[in-house]
Amino acid sequence: MDDASEPEAAGLLAECGRTAPEVTVLRNDMNRGKGFSVARGMLAARGSYRVFTDADLAYPVEEIGHIVHQLETGSDVAIACRVLPESRYLMSPSFFSYLYTRHVLSRVFNRVVRLALLPGILDTQAGLKGFTARAGELIFPRLSIAGFGFDVELLYTASRWRRRRCTIGTTTSPAPCGSPRTPSRCWET
Repeated sequence: MDDASEPEAAGLLAECGRTAPEVTVLRNDMNRGKGFSVARGMLAARGSYRVFTDADLAYPVEEIGHIVHQLETGSDVAIACRVLPESRYLMSPSFFSYLYTRHVLSRVFNRVVRLALLPGILDTQAGLKGFTARAGELIFPRLSIAGFGFDVELLYTASRWRRRRCTIGTTTSPAPCGSPRTPSRCWET
């Protein structure tokens, strides 16, 4: 899913789509936000299991297999969680202060969400989630939040429709660049 990226990145994605027949690259003509783009990609997906991850690839590819396994064994929705005891953060020490601040703010946000909307979900913002085809087709057409907060809306929608969900520990290795929307962080280290 290409959310109107810069020409160089758009070219790399288009080339990937041309050279890998199993890959379909969808491109937004203008930046529409992560929520819109994820929903668009998940609605276009055709597999039995549909997984999305953040563009900074903070989760090792092997983690996708853990998500799919949970879907294969009965969950409708599988959520990576960065705060379970078995979860691990792998990072450069130079990135610690930024990540620590982000982590504290994330914990506060997730606590409010847990109290107000989603009891039992410790980490709504982890960028690795999977859905069965049926759950995806039920949840994603109902989403309306295009940017920040879409994760909460999609998990709330899954809860309202009583989809079985599981949360799994994960290994996370956040890129020093942070979010793809803030590439200047790449040169701060």
